[in-house]
Amino acid sequence: MIQKNIRHLGLLVFSFVFCIFNLHNILVYDPFWGYDAPGHIRVAQYILEHHSLPVVGTYAASNPPFYYIWSAMILGLTGSIKMVQLSSFLFFTLGIGCFYQLLKIMKIAPSRSLVWTVFFSFLAVGLEYCYMVFNYGMGYAFSIFAIAIMASLFLKKPGPNTKWAIIGIGILIGLGMLTSLTNCAIIIACACGIFLLPDLKLTKRLAYFSILILTVGAMVFPYYKYKMQQYDCFFCTKNRIESKRALTEAYDPYFYYGFPATGFDKPYYPNDRFTLWLTLHETFYGDYFEYLIGPSYANTTAPAVGRDLPLTLVGQHFIGPNRIAEMRILNILGLGISGFLILALGQSLLRSWKFFRGTDADGALDCFLLLSMAGVFAQFLVYIHRYPNGVNVHSGYLYPAVFCWLILAARNLKKPGLFAPCAVFCSAYSLMSFWTFWLH
Repeated sequence: MIQKNIRHLGLLVFSFVFCIFNLHNILVYDPFWGYDAPGHIRVAQYILEHHSLPVVGTYAASNPPFYYIWSAMILGLTGSIKMVQLSSFLFFTLGIGCFYQLLKIMKIAPSRSLVWTVFFSFLAVGLEYCYMVFNYGMGYAFSIFAIAIMASLFLKKPGPNTKWAIIGIGILIGLGMLTSLTNCAIIIACACGIFLLPDLKLTKRLAYFSILILTVGAMVFPYYKYKMQQYDCFFCTKNRIESKRALTEAYDPYFYYGFPATGFDKPYYPNDRFTLWLTLHETFYGDYFEYLIGPSYANTTAPAVGRDLPLTLVGQHFIGPNRIAEMRILNILGLGISGFLILALGQSLLRSWKFFRGTDADGALDCFLLLSMAGVFAQFLVYIHRYPNGVNVHSGYLYPAVFCWLILAARNLKKPGLFAPCAVFCSAYSLMSFWTFWLH
């Protein structure tokens, strides 16, 4: 009883700190900062004023529209851009709650679930769009919901509610694809997941597969038909110039395999990174700097919701030697955490192999989560090959994979000798992230 009360107290304290941290940052953070933030806000403003999608050629107009329609509704009801930011935080919070609940369904010990949830909450790759007026925060929330529901189906016997769960997954994927292009890979992962579910006849699998595809198709077909007519593309954004490079044409080998000795020297400026793994590492553990405490941008003006915004230095009062040193510490802590995450990934691959050999039925869940990670990462690789600036990474293209990876880590790092040191690194990172990203 005492242990249960302590766990409840720990969850309560975390919830309080989490809310104070993020609500404080929402109040402090100016949503007009960032090189393209005004462009996204203008889309919502256009929809509010004209009751239609923006004209072709408008910045961010080629992005899926659901988030901007949602933001326009909030702007119309409240007249406050802060309320739009608050809605981004709401979706982020629901994603965190979904993560904790899935760990609970998986019967991970409550104390360990709390450690993983705190780490997930303060991981920089998620905080980046926690309260910005961007479509990514809502988009990856829908991805998380769909993956979590599908994962939960592996943990119980199929029944009459399975059909409704598949319909719900289809609706979430459809909403995700109407919010962000980053959700396209999730439908493939969930469709494959249906054929990995235990204790189902082939006819049931085919029926659920058809339900999923038809549900998603019915939701996204009208918009993507319109997009193909207007932009002559499906998986594209017209916010930047597309590369003429073929998707099969590689970058220089160093981009894929190199890790420069000067890594973390400029953790606040992501466009200075020129190798894939350094890019991924800093996006995972510290790329929050790009929008809040980061680089200089061109001095141009752009009207957004009734104001002219000079796009100058982003958060200039945040940058300085101390904050750069803090960012470097976060990335160094991330090296230790990555070691444990890679170990968990190896164990998950082993369980998946045993599942296909018929010696570990529980490995089906690992296989599904690995497929989800692989799909998201493959989509990310397509993205960086389509556009000239290969190192311009948005966390929205990686976050669903991060969700899957941490679930796998919680599932596979159960031995005290593995979990204890990993928990120390994760706790240290969470505290440092709180200190670093508490905006002033």
